[in-house]
Amino acid sequence: MNYFGIDPGQKGGVALITALFTKVWLMPVRDKDVNVTELVEILSSVKVATVYIERVHAMPKQGVSSSFNFGMGYGEVKGCVEAMGLPFHLVTPQSWKKKVLDGFKWKGRKIASSEFCEEHYPEISLLRTPRCKKPHDGLSDALCIAEYGRMA
Repeated sequence: MNYFGIDPGQKGGVALITALFTKVWLMPVRDKDVNVTELVEILSSVKVATVYIERVHAMPKQGVSSSFNFGMGYGEVKGCVEAMGLPFHLVTPQSWKKKVLDGFKWKGRKIASSEFCEEHYPEISLLRTPRCKKPHDGLSDALCIAEYGRMA
């Protein structure tokens, strides 16, 4: 089986776990919006896959404009997956973190998903560019969300 994990948002990511390989992509963005055309290309890279999308919501003290833009990106991702007819599941951050990051002291630690990925997928680069020194949160979260799907 093939599993996509998607961390929606401009700084999100997309990950694919198959029996043969694992791959990650930065969320395709054009002019601060999700580039749906590129997202369709990514999601079409394997014939059959189940998609796991992080179920997100506005955060307290987040501005109205940023909340609207964030929700719009989430809707574009969900709409794209639905329009393609792919089976999908919405997963809360608490659910995937509890299952995947068990043993990584994940509560209050954003770096826990990167630590998990470095341990379980050392061949996957989580760097935004080769010059970056810190792992990209969107890539590591997307890979963990795909792992959640694989474990389900």
